[in-house]
Amino acid sequence: MAEQYFRKAIDLGPGDPYILDAYASFLCDRRKFAQARSQYEKVLANPRYATPWIAMTNLRNLRLAQWQRRPGGDLLPPGAEYEP
Repeated sequence: MAEQYFRKAIDLGPGDPYILDAYASFLCDRRKFAQARSQYEKVLANPRYATPWIAMTNLRNLRLAQWQRRPGGDLLPPGAEYEP
């Protein structure tokens, strides 16, 4: 349901960087990383966005969320296989 509201907001304010940033965070929370990255890139490309460091931080957090934590605390990059 939330995704429907985001899509409606995007339709009403196409290109609004604040809506796109919120939508990207929503997508990241749902582990839709490729879609979220695309939205963050749109946000960062928009010169009207007054707080690009927020989108940059969110994009960094997205990249970190994609890493896997091994037993013992080490992190594996996306696509890497854990071998005990």
